[in-house]
Amino acid sequence: MRIACFALAGALLVASALGLWRSSAGPGEVTIPGASYEHKGTFDYQVYLKPNTLYGEFIPPEEKEAAETKEETPLVFFRDIIDETRLAFSYKFDCSEPVANVTNDVVVTITAENPGVWQKEITVLEETRTGTEFRVDFPLFLDSLDNVVDDIEEDIGITSSVRNFIIRAVVHTSAETASGKIIKNDFSHEITAILKQKTLELDGDLKGSDNGSVEGVKYEEEGWFDYEVYLEYNSLYESGVLRSEPLPVAEPPASPTSLPQTLGPGLVYFPNIIDNITATLSYQFNCDKPIRAQSGEVEITATIGKPKQVEQEPCLDA
Repeated sequence: MRIACFALAGALLVASALGLWRSSAGPGEVTIPGASYEHKGTFDYQVYLKPNTLYGEFIPPEEKEAAETKEETPLVFFRDIIDETRLAFSYKFDCSEPVANVTNDVVVTITAENPGVWQKEITVLEETRTGTEFRVDFPLFLDSLDNVVDDIEEDIGITSSVRNFIIRAVVHTSAETASGKIIKNDFSHEITAILKQKTLELDGDLKGSDNGSVEGVKYEEEGWFDYEVYLEYNSLYESGVLRSEPLPVAEPPASPTSLPQTLGPGLVYFPNIIDNITATLSYQFNCDKPIRAQSGEVEITATIGKPKQVEQEPCLDA
């Protein structure tokens, strides 16, 4: 590993076009009749690293696990301070070939259910949109949904303290590529609204995706829900509306770029995480007498080789 690092540093030194200054006189301080002079040279280099765990930011395993499972935590809202709830569904279609026509038939339904006991589907929205992207929005009337369940439970005589509503968007896409190939596909994505006496929960990933291919043409679909919960005046939230995507805010001033770390010689580096190496040589010529003219030669050299291994004689038992 150490040999590879030295070889890499030598090769990059050549490529950086930074060389060794040489003068007709030898290094160090020299005395000649009537004058004394000296050479001073200092090497320096900077090792730029790729993103890595060794020198980069370390995320403890428990924090990493929490970050990975963050999306699985249901979103909870308090019904006593909710004024209005609105949902939106966005869809995007990407294709590996240019498309001439794209038609999307979108249907949004809400299925009220007592899991394992009964289900009732309600169509909320049914529209046709053209193009590779669209967005539709609709209200979520919590009291109306409660009334639907109340009527059903009164009819069948079975009640439940928790009420589930599956919100599902289904998009039937018909696309024609510039070469005349036809793509037809159904995309579906859903989340669950859980109504309790005092809370509304939105459970499930807000975003979903799918992909496929037809006659060698690849395509990808993305669909995602957004929410806006408008609140009555309350002491809990400063904002009057809670959104899945906050409104754009002014970007903070860019922090000054940190200077790269300068490492001293004699260290061991790992080629797999090295991006590049830059080397410099500072040179100074000092003389105790005035200098009328000065010239120098620059030669770029790098010696790459394998250090000699010290052979060790075998140890014989007495």
